[in-house]
Amino acid sequence: MKDFLVNEKIKSTKVQLIFDGINKGIVNKTEALGLARENHLDLVQFGTGETPICKIIDFGKYKFEISKKEKHNKQKPVIHKEIRMRISTEENDFNLKFKKIIEFLKDGDFVRVTIKLNGREKQFRNMGVERLNDVCEKVKDIATFGKIENSEKTISVNLTPIKKG
Repeated sequence: MKDFLVNEKIKSTKVQLIFDGINKGIVNKTEALGLARENHLDLVQFGTGETPICKIIDFGKYKFEISKKEKHNKQKPVIHKEIRMRISTEENDFNLKFKKIIEFLKDGDFVRVTIKLNGREKQFRNMGVERLNDVCEKVKDIATFGKIENSEKTISVNLTPIKKG
């Protein structure tokens, strides 16, 4: 958070005063401090220059609101995970990978499910598409999915977690 000059720490003798959103014009610093103390508030310098801009506000409340905004602006980085399998992946292994997909989606990560096709498996591309459709059907409650992408050696789909709340 940026450091502010507050009350006596303001070095200028004259300030451009703003109080309750109304511009009071250029006044002496001592006059502005007196007005601030009268209202049990602080004189805070926001601008620099020959006559800096100062506002009469509750500085503790202002700092709290700033820190709250900064905390809200810090978001979890977007993480992309990839799960790879083949058409010949056994049911037990498939279920294990599916549990991982669910875990990643619940953590809020994006998941790309890829089926790799080698050799003769390329002739059975429709089996891979069916497997991806099964995955999409099972996760439709917690994720949205895009179009199934077909390339020469892979078939893949991107799963995006559904935001809670």
